[in-house]
Amino acid sequence: MSTGASRKWICCEDGVPHGRLSDTEAPKDFVQSVARALRILDVVAGSKEPVRAQWIASEVNLHLATTSHLLATLVHVGYLERNERTYKLASGRILELSSRLEQDWRPLASVTESFEARGRGHR
Repeated sequence: MSTGASRKWICCEDGVPHGRLSDTEAPKDFVQSVARALRILDVVAGSKEPVRAQWIASEVNLHLATTSHLLATLVHVGYLERNERTYKLASGRILELSSRLEQDWRPLASVTESFEARGRGHR
């Protein structure tokens, strides 16, 4: 069963994703804790409101203690913000990553100028 864009997760009989790749799909150097942390980021990002650790744990099908440790780490490294008992994406770190991605996708000025010049010539 797929729970996201081309992500395959092992599911139990009731169809709830366990949040881990099957052994046959994961590479030998796969780091489960990193995958779990990224899954937590996906879940928090998918929520319109700040969410509680217990809800996150339920969504990613991890024990609350494991989820709490991963949440604390994600807060410490700047990917999540904690307010009282809820978590949300830390906009500063996420925007920083987003701007890096945008820079990678932004066309070079010379290419942009070339297309603009061609456009002016066809009018």
